Amino acid sequence: MTISCRWVVCLALVGCGRSAPSSIDPPADDARVPDAADAADAAVAVDASDAPVDGTPVPDAPAITGAQLQLNDVSQLLPLPTSLTERDVAMLAASSAGPRGALLPASIYDAVGAVLAFGSQQSVDSLRVVAMRIDPCFAEVAPSPSGAGCAAQLRLVLQPIASSPVDSGQHPAFDAGVHTFYRLSRAEVYALKDALVALRLANTNGEALGPLAPHPVLVQQGLGGPYGTGLRDLILGAAGRDNLVRVATLSSDTGQAWSFRIFDIVDATTPVVVARDIPGIPAGVTTQTSLAFSASGGIPADLSAGFDPSPTDANAFNELASTSSALALAPAARMLQLDNLLRTENPRSTTPETVACASCHFAMIVKKRVAEKQFGSFADGSAAAFVADPAVVSAPDLRATFTMMTEFNIHAFSYNDTDPAIVQRVVNESAAILEYFAASPSP
Repeated sequence: MTISCRWVVCLALVGCGRSAPSSIDPPADDARVPDAADAADAAVAVDASDAPVDGTPVPDAPAITGAQLQLNDVSQLLPLPTSLTERDVAMLAASSAGPRGALLPASIYDAVGAVLAFGSQQSVDSLRVVAMRIDPCFAEVAPSPSGAGCAAQLRLVLQPIASSPVDSGQHPAFDAGVHTFYRLSRAEVYALKDALVALRLANTNGEALGPLAPHPVLVQQGLGGPYGTGLRDLILGAAGRDNLVRVATLSSDTGQAWSFRIFDIVDATTPVVVARDIPGIPAGVTTQTSLAFSASGGIPADLSAGFDPSPTDANAFNELASTSSALALAPAARMLQLDNLLRTENPRSTTPETVACASCHFAMIVKKRVAEKQFGSFADGSAAAFVADPAVVSAPDLRATFTMMTEFNIHAFSYNDTDPAIVQRVVNESAAILEYFAASPSP
């Protein structure tokens, strides 16, 4: 399905199970992921993952020791600030600099083009770091245990953060984002991994933090606490202009339209940036736009979405993105697209270099508002679904943290307003990274 809409300058940023440990207070109510009862009242769609919910016993969690790497070590979503001091003092800005320079120099931001939120350009000064991830072998479905051919990275997500709080007391994030990629050596990413574990151990009793969510220690201590201070120091020591290699942007138009772009940083000093082709669509296209509407049909409402250009890769699920077209598919064609959605979430099948931006960013709302609503537990028994090593990460911890209070949350590892988004793809990638480090514990 191809749609026609106005191009927008930009690109996208490519659990519920166990409770927080006893020494860490649970997140505040406004950071909590609503349960199924909340959904009926608040029109929220929450991911329940593919963990059994029919009484089938869930395997016991692995025996996680304090020193063992956890999901919330390798991928960290920061809570939103609850004061201007937290926003302007305790959060990293684009201009924040360490030995390697500013995280996102204004000259590079201008070169790639300011992101739009509801059609309005967002200044570089409004951007704050809301998430970080480490990856020892970016975009490899079968990474080499020795690191041969691997590109190790630290990745950040920056969003425009409002100066005024909403009713929850949080300062919301606007519907836009900048995803920055920093090259690390193999030794550096392993040292950073160890430093993140040490930082957590210095601020907890070594408990398991459970599924990915706004980081429990930061929620408890606040962004200006000792954990937040240590995390900022680690990020500034590892990332900056000198090792910035890629920038991806997500913008929102005045309607339900979003655009995605990706840029390679050829020379960060001049700067020289080059727009990359969007993967999964015809060659030579460097911007992809998506458009979505809601239709009647209950909570969550039926979805009508399309992509321009439409993905043409082998794992596209274009018709599945709208309830009416999904229901019109023949059973075999529908099952293929359902499996394609699962492959889009599976880092053993696809990578950010092989799947279109819009496919990754729409996978969760298509899954919740079309696939699961109309076709139930379609992932059960599918060979396309991601399966983690239970010795490394437990099934309950594989649940995504994803809300749609604002109806259209297409973020992958960030926020829309105050709604957190940690999509299944990010959870699965994080689990795969734990498996990698478990199999290759040293550089």
